[in-house]
Amino acid sequence: MEFPNELVFILFHLHPNSIKIKYASNSENRRTIKYQNIVLISMVSIIIIPILIVSVIGLSGYLAYRFFIYDLYCKRSVNRSLQKYNIKKTPSEIIKEYYANKGEQISHQEIQNLEKNYRQNEPDQFLAMYDAIRDNQKYGE
Repeated sequence: MEFPNELVFILFHLHPNSIKIKYASNSENRRTIKYQNIVLISMVSIIIIPILIVSVIGLSGYLAYRFFIYDLYCKRSVNRSLQKYNIKKTPSEIIKEYYANKGEQISHQEIQNLEKNYRQNEPDQFLAMYDAIRDNQKYGE
């Protein structure tokens, strides 16, 4: 069996403290088999493990912010705006009354979805809906 001039095969032998790479090559009808020891423990512990830890912490922090903390900040901001203008209704009550005045009946799940969307993307919409409800009560009666 003759080996080509290039690298033919690589075998990885895992050991507790190192990795051995075995490769065979042929140079002018002469077979040479070389072994190289690569110390893997120091490379993994110094480079890869801290990168993995930082990336996991960063990703979990971003997801916690995006799905929990951001929504809490938005909810607090909307509640402060409603308190600032002395409005005693909750955002879900405002949405429910607004759509009832328009003649549309929406489910509780739709109210929650609309509240979350308005809270995160258009917080001033609650004030506009409250004004529409108040105007409808004043001029509708």
